[in-house]
Amino acid sequence: MKNLIPLVVAVVLGLAAVFAVSRTLASRDDTQEEKIEIVSASRMLDAGETLTEGFINPRVVSASSVPKQRILWGERTMILGQKMVHSVAKGDYVLPETVAANPEAEAIYRHAFQDQAMLAEEARSLGIDAKRLGYFAMSGHELDIVVSMNARELLHFMRLRTCSRAQWEIRGVAWRMLALLRETLPELFDCYGPSCRFGPCPEGKMTCGKPQARI
Repeated sequence: MKNLIPLVVAVVLGLAAVFAVSRTLASRDDTQEEKIEIVSASRMLDAGETLTEGFINPRVVSASSVPKQRILWGERTMILGQKMVHSVAKGDYVLPETVAANPEAEAIYRHAFQDQAMLAEEARSLGIDAKRLGYFAMSGHELDIVVSMNARELLHFMRLRTCSRAQWEIRGVAWRMLALLRETLPELFDCYGPSCRFGPCPEGKMTCGKPQARI
């Protein structure tokens, strides 16, 4: 038994030495080789599926490992901006009901978006990169987005966005989302809604004065 102790100690010391050397070499490699952040798809996409923000992630790789067909993470707007460029070019924008109710105001509103589309096309003809044309978009242009939220995040979102003080467009989206959630899992989402369902209205003097029934 006594003869085995030196052997065990030698093996342990040998493994420790190998580990220390490998760590040293790895650290040298990390400091010597440049690292580049590129776009990586989170999963395989089906044919015809639209690439959205939830499908891409940053990935750090060594400069020598960067594939030829790659997109740098700093250039991801080239992917995500395509829908916005399409919205500007095709005239996909929101028409508020209050504007539509006034023919003169509606004409001015529509004319503004038409002018913006022509300016974007003029910039494109001058050689402006297509991924930069998204900057020509105005706040009324439509943009589809994909987000993911757990139950806690949905509760926070609904408390803010189903409130009558929320902006009318996001409020409409929030109530449509809540209707779908209640259909899916009424046991949980039936209690979701604006903050007044859970206590005093947080809007203070700006309250609508019509609190919903508390849970």
